[in-house]
Amino acid sequence: MDKNIFPHLFISVVVCVFNEEKYLRMCLDGLLNQTYPNDGYEILIIENASKDRTREIGEAYIRSLPPNSPNMRMLCIEHVNLSVSRNIGIRNASGNFIAYIDGDAVPEPTWIEELVKPLRSGADYVGGRINLLNIDSSVARFLQRTRNRQFFGPHIFEGHFVGCNMAFRKEIFDKVGGFYENFVARGDESTLHERICGRFSYAPAPEAVVLHERPDTVIKSVRTEWKSAILSNLCAKASKSKMHWKVVFLFLEQFLMTIFPLLLCIVWFAPGILSLPLALTTFAVIRRLYFRPLNRAIAKGLIGNYGFFRGFFAHILFCFSYNILYFFGSLISPWLYRNMKIIPPMTTDFKVLKAFVNEK
Repeated sequence: MDKNIFPHLFISVVVCVFNEEKYLRMCLDGLLNQTYPNDGYEILIIENASKDRTREIGEAYIRSLPPNSPNMRMLCIEHVNLSVSRNIGIRNASGNFIAYIDGDAVPEPTWIEELVKPLRSGADYVGGRINLLNIDSSVARFLQRTRNRQFFGPHIFEGHFVGCNMAFRKEIFDKVGGFYENFVARGDESTLHERICGRFSYAPAPEAVVLHERPDTVIKSVRTEWKSAILSNLCAKASKSKMHWKVVFLFLEQFLMTIFPLLLCIVWFAPGILSLPLALTTFAVIRRLYFRPLNRAIAKGLIGNYGFFRGFFAHILFCFSYNILYFFGSLISPWLYRNMKIIPPMTTDFKVLKAFVNEK
């Protein structure tokens, strides 16, 4: 690739890591083997006081780099929230563009090149595609086809602004300050998106692909989704979301879908009294399952992968489980975060314990 195709586009790739010994080498190998010019990007690892061999692996990797490698630095910090770690990356980035990838994600060789294309065309921030890394897990494959499925149009645009594959013009952070610093593991990128989507231009980058690990057991999946579910109130505070009729309608629909199994169980004993609630609830369930284009597309994909009957019932099970989890999470979230104030970007003190740099 010609180094002069994208002049003045120097990319700082920020890799926030915590206990990532399993995939860190694969991640860094992928970042070193990019089609983008070596002098057009740097790799900045923010090592967040891992309890495994992550720091040791990162240090050994940097020390073993050949002289013509991209600049690579690793800052070992005291343990902080993920959102703080991402802001530390902003503070220490040398590039005028910043890309984020997780330590358990592996980029395709053209990842940076494809992220740069919409940025070079004028977009202020972009989001790429996440494919499945642990393809041997049936649970992970199911999650990739449902909860983590992305759509890049033409009729559905959904799920392609994810923390492990996104890039920004640095001037965005100069103006909005970066990520709110309350978020431990998720929620920071979505709340940032809410703050910047009306002020800056976005473009998807579906050819900018990273492979990412998904939960490989049902228990891990439920735990992951529950963490997201109970963040609803904190995310609303950070996004400064206001209550409006759509929010109320969706919450009511969630409630009706949650009580649907209970109504089916008791309607036999009081069919007259419950006929109207059952009808409303049935409509809400059908709308959630098949009227919404996103869910209808997921259902079609599941049927294509598992056959009609297995795919049909898998879709129903997924939608009900996901809905119930998020309904109860949204009820608990206001109580959990009732006294928590939003921490502004770049305000948390941090300490760099050690730094490693490849010498040229």
